[in-house]
Order: sequence, then structure tokens, then C-alpha cells
Amino acid sequence: MRPSELAAVPAYPLLTLALLEDDTVTLDGRPVPIGPDQAPTDAGVHAVAAMVRDRSLGAVRVRATSAGGTHLMVVTADGQAHDLGATTPAGATRTTRTTRSRPRRGLAVASLAGIAVVLGLGGAGVWAASRFEAAPATAPVGSDPPGQGANVPVLVPPGFATRAGWSRAVGDRAEVLLRGDGSVVTTGPDGSLHVVDPTTGRVTWRGSRAPGPVHLSSVEGRPVLAAATGQTLHLWPLDTSGTDTGTDGGTASTGGAGAGQVTATEVELDARAEVSFLGSVPLVVLEDQTVAMLTDQGLRRRDVPVPATPVLASDRGVVATDASSWWLVSADAEPEQHTLPRPPGASGAPRLMSAADDEHLIGVWPTSDTARDVVGLLDLTGDDGGTVTAHTTVPARAVSDRDEPVRDAGGGTLTLGPVLVDVAAGAVVDLGRGVEPAAVAGRTVYATVDRAAVVIDASDPDDVEVTAYTEPPSQPVLPAAADDDVVYVVADKVDQTLLYTLPRTLPRTLPRTLPREPRGQP
Repeated sequence: MRPSELAAVPAYPLLTLALLEDDTVTLDGRPVPIGPDQAPTDAGVHAVAAMVRDRSLGAVRVRATSAGGTHLMVVTADGQAHDLGATTPAGATRTTRTTRSRPRRGLAVASLAGIAVVLGLGGAGVWAASRFEAAPATAPVGSDPPGQGANVPVLVPPGFATRAGWSRAVGDRAEVLLRGDGSVVTTGPDGSLHVVDPTTGRVTWRGSRAPGPVHLSSVEGRPVLAAATGQTLHLWPLDTSGTDTGTDGGTASTGGAGAGQVTATEVELDARAEVSFLGSVPLVVLEDQTVAMLTDQGLRRRDVPVPATPVLASDRGVVATDASSWWLVSADAEPEQHTLPRPPGASGAPRLMSAADDEHLIGVWPTSDTARDVVGLLDLTGDDGGTVTAHTTVPARAVSDRDEPVRDAGGGTLTLGPVLVDVAAGAVVDLGRGVEPAAVAGRTVYATVDRAAVVIDASDPDDVEVTAYTEPPSQPVLPAAADDDVVYVVADKVDQTLLYTLPRTLPRTLPRTLPREPRGQP
């Protein structure tokens, strides 16, 4: 590839490829499969090339890091890697984000007929590009993204462009969700569901209008968008295109469906239900200590031990907790009881229990100090039934049962109210009083504090840095979603609502502008 061709490769997307110390590889936060006779570096390049082909590109830029340092390189659709040189010397300080992969245990929930397919996604982290050899390839071609260069009419977080990489019209109450492959889920002006390519800004999938808020979920590993209304669960498979008429008892939704749109399969719950999406599978909670599971024979009701409360659903089953135990309730076996791990300083029953992922809970307990609570990250794997991998104290009731997790695209970190949880690193960080998160990218949090828009850098749990970029009485416009090197902002522009994608222009390190309160372990 000639220098002129390398220079023509767009700066965005910039994928992150990580060679870890144990010779495993991640791509944008997710593990890369390595064949029995395959070198880890080859597996990483092949995973990038597959993503390039899936996105119909010719080549992409990649930040590749290992213990030997960080390099930039270009990887082409035919699997050739071209080193552009080192950007971070070996031993330099750098924040990285990886996702830990664990084997699943227990029984998997069977597929719902008409909904189950296979999804293959990549993942993210760091690499040494000097291991790759250059070879001829072709540069990507294509038209400019829609709305490229559009001026953003609101203040944006420091370090990001004020003109869009691309922009497009969306609904006036548009949600923005980032999938693990980087694609963007949002709504069109007519309310129909869209999946947008993060590089080109073009719609790659369309779904019928949703009756309420949508969530990223799955059924038997098949990616779906899901929404719940009353006694109905609506599921849009993301790995199909065209019109889906619904099968095996499901009925095609007609709300806004048009040519080429995927319509929702409607699963009737047959009773009033609460549906949550803390785990990888929709959790359907009925009355009287009962949950419903999606199986190949339809919904199957299962009893939850008294007085346990269901927390999440995964392909293993439903996880429920009480004051001293956690239970795994599977589709066709007796519930398994395990001792609920407790962080040091916890006193009495937990105030609330939430989920970091399928295998990790977040619990909040009172302490002997009535002014403080303790927040613990609980790992449910292992023969002993679980351990506390991290904990910190926060002001009493700072974390509320009204707080919903805000997750980063790679799934490695999330916030629950004013607390950041890094699952892969095993860390729980108090972000400070009054923090209301809107978007998370690794250990960077975009939030409000006392109505001011702020960027929070929680790389160092003992020295959290906060940068304010708006002050009251101005109305803060926070990113609707964020990744390491891009934020997505929804803003009104005269008679339209637009989604803007804003690439990073400055390094992540920002000066501290707000003082922090002391924090510590119990």
C-alpha cells in the first residue's frame, strides 16, 4: 500500500486491538477467538479484516498495543496490516479497557422459535503493530457520510470536534444505543428503529416503530431490540433484514412498518408483568414469586424461592437474591442456592441489588455508620458460589433503587447512580455527590453535577478528576452515548432534531476544575 493510499484511509473509525499479557487478544473490548495453530497477532488482524468486510470498507485505522508499546496501523479487507509507527513508547502510562471472558455454567435457556440465530461480534484493547508485514491493498472508496461537517449548535465536551463526522435527522425523543460492534441504534424522524453504521452514517437496518423505550438484548445469543408494554414483549431480531412476519405464535407488529422494515415478534405474557433488561436476556417477572422464561416451547413459568427477588436473566436462567443468599432458577431444574457474598463493613440486609453483567451483581448495604453505605461488586462464578471483588463506601442512600445502570459499549464498565463499576479490573469508584451519569466510555463518565455538564475521569479511583464545560443557568446537553474516541449528541436545529457524531480532537487527559470530596474504603 503506497503512502498516499495509507494517508487516504479515514481517521475514523479507529479500532483498538489488544495483545494481553496472557497472549489473548481483544478487539474493541471483546475477546478474539484464536485457532489451535494460529498466532494471536494473526487472529487479531483477521478479526479486524472481517469487521472491515462486514462494514463494506476497504481499510481501517487500528490502534495496536502490547507490553512493547502502542502503534498505529492500517488493516485492509484482505487481512494485510501496515505499520504507521509507534505512538506510545513502552512503559508509558496508558488507560486501557478489556473485557474478561468466563466460561458459562448451568443450563442454557432454549431458543424461542422464530427468534434464535447466531451472532458473531468482535471485542477491544491493546497491540504491537511492529509484528505485521506490509503488503499491497486497495484504499476504501465511497461517498461522503451524510451531514459531514455540520456545525453542532450546542456546547460539546472538551476535546471533541464541534463539526460532525456525520449527522442525520432522528425522532424528537430519539434514544441512542451503542452495540458492541460500534453500530448505533436510534430512531428516524417517523419513529422507526434504525441501526446506523458508525463510519458512514448510513442506515444498515430498519425496524418498525417501537411502542416504548427499546433495549439491546438477546435470545439464545441472537441479538434483538426489545421493548415491553403491559402484557406484551416486543422483539426485533437485528440479524435479519426485510419484513419479518412473526412465527410460532408471534404476530407481526404493524406500528409504522414499511417496505424493508423488520417488524417485531410479539410475545404475549398472558398476565401483567414487569420486564427488565439488566442481564443479557429479558427478565419477565410475574406476580406471586413467579418468573417467565423464553423457551423453544414458548414461555415457561418458574417459581422463585421466598423471599428472594429476581435481579437478572441470562442463558443460564434467572438470578434472584434475598438477605443472605442468591439463587439460580433455571428452566428445568430445581433452584440452586448459594451464599450471597458481603463486602467488609456491610450491616444487615442489602438496600438494593442490581447487575453489572450476567455473572456480576452490584449490591448496596448499610454500615454501622448511619451516614455511609458500602457498595460491593460480587462475582458469582467459582465453586464457592461467589466473592466480593471490589467495594467502596458512599454517602447513605446515594445509590437509589431508581438508578438505572449506564453502560459503556464494550460492557466492561458501567455506572449505577454516582458509582462507577469496572468489571474487568474489579473496581468500584465513588464519583462524588450529585453526579447524574448520561454516558460512559471506559472510565470516562459524561454527567451533570448540580445542573452543570461535566466530564469525569475515574482512571485513578483515589484521584477522580472532574471538568465542567457548562454552568447553570445554561441547559446542559450531554452526549446520548460515547465511545473512547467519539461522542454522540442529539440536539435541535431549527425545525429538526439531529444526531451528531463528534470525533475526539484532543487527548483524554483534562485539567481538574472541580474539587473532590474525600472517599475511602470502610
